[in-house]
Amino acid sequence: MTRSWVLVHYWQLLQLLDIVLYCFLFLLLSTVLLFTIHVLYEKYEDKVDAIGKKAIKEIKKQYAVLDEKVWSEQDSKRSSEQEEGLKNAVKFVSMQHDDDLWEELVEQCLNKPEMVWKWSWTLYSCQT
Repeated sequence: MTRSWVLVHYWQLLQLLDIVLYCFLFLLLSTVLLFTIHVLYEKYEDKVDAIGKKAIKEIKKQYAVLDEKVWSEQDSKRSSEQEEGLKNAVKFVSMQHDDDLWEELVEQCLNKPEMVWKWSWTLYSCQT
């Protein structure tokens, strides 16, 4: 029994030593990289800055393409959905013949226009 007990403790000691060595290695490599990157940047600062400016310019160009192709389409879909929602809201309020409801619709359009189409879809779907 004592032999297995000693082996277990050696195993635990080795695991602890392994963790300590990994932490030391991480700190050593981090320090070396930080100093190396700093020295290399100081030496090649002009070239690095030029490449960085080109990269930023390319990123901005790609963002403009993404904005034009993807997000503009989503905005147009959203605005058409909002227009359809407003039509449904007007249709719903017309069917109710209620002046207070008309006032509520106008107030919602003025204060929270983004909510009108959501509200109208809810009301219209409850009617149909």
